[in-house]
Amino acid sequence: DYTFSGENITIIPSLFYSKYNDYWQEVTYETGEIIDGVHKLITTPQNVGHVDYYGVDLTASYRVNNQLNFTFNSTLYNFDQHGIFETTNTIGQPISIDYNYKNLNGTLKLLTQLKLSKGLKLQSNIVHKLISKGTISTRKAFTYANFSASKDLFEKKATLSLNVSDVLNSNQTKRDRFDTNYFSSSVIKNQN
Repeated sequence: DYTFSGENITIIPSLFYSKYNDYWQEVTYETGEIIDGVHKLITTPQNVGHVDYYGVDLTASYRVNNQLNFTFNSTLYNFDQHGIFETTNTIGQPISIDYNYKNLNGTLKLLTQLKLSKGLKLQSNIVHKLISKGTISTRKAFTYANFSASKDLFEKKATLSLNVSDVLNSNQTKRDRFDTNYFSSSVIKNQN
């Protein structure tokens, strides 16, 4: 890690590396059963090999003045997975799914803090998650924002706060899973 500090700016870059053996993730495949003419799919957590996870994290803070401050954080990383999932479905057909791939992932965040007169403080946090593509699924990029306001009361002996999470109702993971015989799409509402 290295830190640069100036009069109004601080920059902190860092590199990271992690290795995960016996990496678990959700695996989707056809069971071999057909229900009303539709092939039944199952999604289940499975060990699909190992993952090398490495990248760069950058945090920068800029204090414009005593009232306004910006903090930016960026995490960009390679997700390098190695493994093959193999099983046999309920009718004895072999299932083999290749999970060997590399993908650039990342998150960008901007925190803005504004202090107004008479103890009123406003804060916004905007988060953007980059698209994540794999051999059998894609998580779409998404952006969401949180907002808060607070007011000091009774000579700073009390504080009244209002927090609004996911102002635009957009903090959702949209994922497509696919293989040669199927395509499925899911939306999961994330919690902050």
